[in-house]
Amino acid sequence: MYPKTVNLKKVCRIALAAVIMGAVILAVFTVIKLSHPKEEPKPFDEYARISYINLKGYDVDTENYTVQKVTVPEDWNQVYREYNEVQKHQGFDLSDYKGQEVTVYTYNILNHSDKHMKAVLILTNEDSFLIGANIYSAAVRDSVKAISE
Repeated sequence: MYPKTVNLKKVCRIALAAVIMGAVILAVFTVIKLSHPKEEPKPFDEYARISYINLKGYDVDTENYTVQKVTVPEDWNQVYREYNEVQKHQGFDLSDYKGQEVTVYTYNILNHSDKHMKAVLILTNEDSFLIGANIYSAAVRDSVKAISE
């Protein structure tokens, strides 16, 4: 019986082919990643604001709404802390915007049993990104709820 010998040239060729294939795959993925850069979030224009509210199940009056510039207070009382908890419940957090001016859009909700129900969107001033949202009844005190409820 003779011991089986390994063809060293064949092993080297297989290893070289595996390395080349790995390099080709890495190059392809690099080209794909560079040619498709990560998209930045888009600002919330009027269409995006209305679409967002509609996706949450509400129809709003798009002709009559209010726009206010407000400053998020630096120091929060209990009301602001509770309000931010509502925001946190849906993935927002206003604490990063303390002391900053923001824009608040308030829309009348048309398809709710409470005819005083309003939808609120809070956007940053410099780039119009959504940082908060809620609904509330103008007729009921302390009725702020997450827009997603």
